[in-house]
Amino acid sequence: MAPLILAGTFGIMEVGYVFMARQTVVLSAREGARAGALPGATSADAQARVDSTMQGLGLSGYSTTINMGTGADPTVTVTVSIPFNRCSITGNFFGGGSFSISSSASMRKEGTLTQQAAAE
Repeated sequence: MAPLILAGTFGIMEVGYVFMARQTVVLSAREGARAGALPGATSADAQARVDSTMQGLGLSGYSTTINMGTGADPTVTVTVSIPFNRCSITGNFFGGGSFSISSSASMRKEGTLTQQAAAE
């Protein structure tokens, strides 16, 4: 019985850790979009916020895509993706390198409606 109980315990730990990593990826995308939506913010500001959020859990090896929008569409979109094997206790043991955990968040830049109304 001991091997079954240990396998079940480690399975529960793996699922819990991966869920925590997924929540961190979602939070970091949202925080990056929030930082990029501030007036005068740059993509470096959004990237710094993503980095600080991901490093809080100790995750590395992730990729970030940041779109700061345009004058016609001032929507900031941040996408964060990390390979499963980088946020798993078992690593590649169960083929974890074949898919990623990713999240995307979009927010409209602050103050853009006021600037557009003033220009009209």
